[in-house]
Amino acid sequence: AAHEPPDVPCMAKRFSLNNDKEFLRNVKTYGGMDERLLMDERFARIYISRIKADFKLLQEYRFNSEYHIFPSQLIVFYCEVDTPYKLVQGWQRFASDKIHFYELGCSHFFFRTDTKKFCEIIRQELQNSCKKESHYE
Repeated sequence: AAHEPPDVPCMAKRFSLNNDKEFLRNVKTYGGMDERLLMDERFARIYISRIKADFKLLQEYRFNSEYHIFPSQLIVFYCEVDTPYKLVQGWQRFASDKIHFYELGCSHFFFRTDTKKFCEIIRQELQNSCKKESHYE
């Protein structure tokens, strides 16, 4: 969800992990962060260390030029502001079937801002998948 495919350089690589304030300012651009939680110093320290670890993994990842094809249906959610369709459509290079793409919200954390629509799409996709499976029996 809302991430470029593995063969595209990750946008997280541009974030410096050395300065907490600068790092947090950059992470806030993704939206969806409850500022009240960051006012609690203990929570902020825990949160920053965890999210920095995630970004470090993203920054250290190197694509090895092997295109493994997922033998299953893929559903990709994206936000045009955060990870545009032009970027996420690259996931098709890793899929054996047609991918279903869904644009949601106006920030990286669209599952928080468009929870109902997000869940409805997943429910509908699962129902469609079950219907397809029952035709094969």
